[in-house]
Amino acid sequence: SKTVRARLAITGDAALGERELRVATSAGVSNPLPLHIGNLPEILEKPTNNTLEQAQRVELPAAITGRINAAEQVDYYRFAGKQGQNLIVDVYGSRLGTPMDPSLAILDGAGKELARSEDFNGLDSFLAFELPQDGDYVLQIRDFRYLGGDAFRYRVLVGGMPYVYSVFPFGARRGQNAEVEVRGHNFDTPKLTLRIDPNAPLGRQDIRARTAAGISNPFPFNVTDLPEVMESEPNSAIDQADAVSLPTAINGKISGEKDYDAFKFNVEKDQQFVFEVLANRFGSALDALL
Repeated sequence: SKTVRARLAITGDAALGERELRVATSAGVSNPLPLHIGNLPEILEKPTNNTLEQAQRVELPAAITGRINAAEQVDYYRFAGKQGQNLIVDVYGSRLGTPMDPSLAILDGAGKELARSEDFNGLDSFLAFELPQDGDYVLQIRDFRYLGGDAFRYRVLVGGMPYVYSVFPFGARRGQNAEVEVRGHNFDTPKLTLRIDPNAPLGRQDIRARTAAGISNPFPFNVTDLPEVMESEPNSAIDQADAVSLPTAINGKISGEKDYDAFKFNVEKDQQFVFEVLANRFGSALDALL
């Protein structure tokens, strides 16, 4: 029933991403609470931004932290935009463990709705929107159910930064450079080169792309010690199967309906192998059958 206020010092080279905070007391250690470490300027909501006329002026890019204090409350943020800019707006509410179900809209300077998002990352909203002209625009955020209260907190990352939906291939061998195809927004080129440190941890990692437009959101990438193989078409019949040596990590795509990929390898009697497909959990639409 008490409040603790703490001042945190975040170093300039702190790794980006989520941390967990706990409070240690004589009664024990609390449950963890998330804290996001970002690279954007931080802006706190002003309590008077609840009408279009009183929209809080912000400069982008920015990370905006606010709260829907009461039922039916709506928060507004006004910013200047350029024609053709691909604006990324990523709302964290439910993902932060709050009861908020965000509803996000982009309005023109006069208040006309141009785009809206409800559920994208779970209950959280996301928009990638190309601004139609130079001028003022407004972000509108509220709870979808028009609920509110002290716990209805949110964090909005907004600007012209790069955003990644997925990359291919989904992984690489540590100590090597990996050229990956990017699916996302605000990339000058559809390909990136990832440099995997020789001492990088194995397994699924959160990677961010660094471009002239800024630093992207994290995307999953699988780091292994296995040799990497890319499928070679045509391999959609048993007599066309790609020859591979085990162990290995095979990267490929199912290119159309009724397509399948075949791979052949030599084994000795009584050897045991593990075959695991990584697809859907890395953003692929594939429902794999192995």
